[in-house]
Amino acid sequence: MAIIGAGIAGLSLAHSLSSQNCARTYLNARRESDDNNNDGKSELEIVTKVFDSRPPTTDILKAGAGIQLTGGMSVLRRIDPILQRAVADASLPLRFVRSRSKPWSFSNSTTTAASSYSTLLELDLEKVIRDTGGDTLRELIVPREEEDGMTGDEEVMAYSIMRGALQEVLLENLPPSADITFGKTLTNIQSSPDNQEDDNNGNDEGIFCAFSDGSIEGPFDLVVGCDGIRSVVKDFVENGKVSSLETTAKGEKNMGKVEDSALYSGIRIQYAIMDGEINDDEKFGDNDDDNETGRATGGAELRQYFGDGAYALAGTYGAGVGRPPSRGAFLVYRDEGYIGPFRKGADGGVSLSSSSSSSSSVEGVIPDENTDWRQETPSMGGSVGMRRKIAECSVPDIEIGPIVDAADRFFELGVYFHNPLGGGFFPSGWSSEVPGTGGRRCVLSGDAAHAMPPFLGQGANQAIQDSYCLATKIFQHNTNCLVRVESGLVVEEGDIDTKGNVENDNRGDAEVDITTDAKEKKKSLKKLLKEYEDVRWKPTASITAKSAFLGYLETGGVGLPSQFRDVFFRIAGLLGIAKKVFLGAATPKL
Repeated sequence: MAIIGAGIAGLSLAHSLSSQNCARTYLNARRESDDNNNDGKSELEIVTKVFDSRPPTTDILKAGAGIQLTGGMSVLRRIDPILQRAVADASLPLRFVRSRSKPWSFSNSTTTAASSYSTLLELDLEKVIRDTGGDTLRELIVPREEEDGMTGDEEVMAYSIMRGALQEVLLENLPPSADITFGKTLTNIQSSPDNQEDDNNGNDEGIFCAFSDGSIEGPFDLVVGCDGIRSVVKDFVENGKVSSLETTAKGEKNMGKVEDSALYSGIRIQYAIMDGEINDDEKFGDNDDDNETGRATGGAELRQYFGDGAYALAGTYGAGVGRPPSRGAFLVYRDEGYIGPFRKGADGGVSLSSSSSSSSSVEGVIPDENTDWRQETPSMGGSVGMRRKIAECSVPDIEIGPIVDAADRFFELGVYFHNPLGGGFFPSGWSSEVPGTGGRRCVLSGDAAHAMPPFLGQGANQAIQDSYCLATKIFQHNTNCLVRVESGLVVEEGDIDTKGNVENDNRGDAEVDITTDAKEKKKSLKKLLKEYEDVRWKPTASITAKSAFLGYLETGGVGLPSQFRDVFFRIAGLLGIAKKVFLGAATPKL
């Protein structure tokens, strides 16, 4: 099978496809059918090729900002406890999340840090997880497992890590069954090697993938689109073809570049990232750092500071084993040229803007989603521009400013809303058949399936959960194929109707056992992929909606809207609403 994209979703899927935990049903079937397998271990028999559009020389450690891992870390433990331990060692334990605002009696004469903000809510993550109990407790606090077995301690599944450091660990521990190639931009999905566009007279060999360098790879039984927001695989799933191959008005082909009709939210984010140094504890007041390893023994915190029409987030993130932690300062603010997703017009009217729009706002050209994490150049503002915006929005500048001043790199992006249902108003789903390939399919995972705003910090976590869930369905399909071969049963696409009745069975009119186990064994790949979508769509759509709401609430406005937001967060903290929202998103849904 082919995995398009070597980000968090693609790499997690590659690991899941070599996981004996994900393949438990398949391994059991193999053990029952293979008399020569005496050691209890079976080959998983999935050959995986991973293709990524980034150049081979890409420094992945410099790609992206810091992220939190909660439910995703718990699922990594299911995939492979050794892999989860490696990710944990590269991370920092996340202990607290705190939200603060400027004091309602805010004055520029304030001189002490403690009097420069008001605390709205605090989440002690271990405490709120234990207080919640149930699935949240079982998933997010687990026995600590090292290579030599259980230690007797417990581990809270809440960590902070740089996105690049996470990808580094996933790449370094990639299983031998996964072959990865960089510098491969997908341009077409086709049914035969010489089928460049619309010829669907395939020979049932499988799916072939065409790339911008002129190469053709395949055949594949399944192609998984982990290629992010502007996914070429998603373009194929939604339209039945790769629309980026269509000729533009200038007579050119927009090879491998998919135009997306996502809606610009009117919210912008600036990131400042400072790579750690051994003596940063003195500069930033973190006295619990272990200077030899760069691990913060007391753990990390995420601190949110609300201002007028904006908020900033300061955090410390693991940057890999043996490296001092990195620090990040993120400024989220309303685009002054917009009212929500509506662009202000010169005549006082408003209109919507999509990602393909090139209209200007008060801030300049509307920022794209910067999915490649292109660094901002000093001429675009850098630390001076970010400092100026922090002051304009009256964000309490306690720890944000020092990080911005010392930052090594800056990023800016616009926040866009993507339809969680698929294309248009009618869901196209996350999977589709490739005509002429004998029923073989494409399927989506991660941002390609459900890109979400970042305000709940769940993008990476949901991508990992997608990978685990999808891998279990793929192994279930392989189990079904094995059982059918052993039993002589042939079940084609559509042979099981919505009630579970066999419509076309190769044993003629003989009575067929339709027990639950039998139904599972007769499910086609199409149905299994639909089950994967059904399991993962609801939690990801819910997180997308809640995150969009939070984005507008947290950026507030000037005056009364900001005061309403501050009161809301204070009450939400007291009533446990904030805890419920955070843990509801953090608890895995598989």
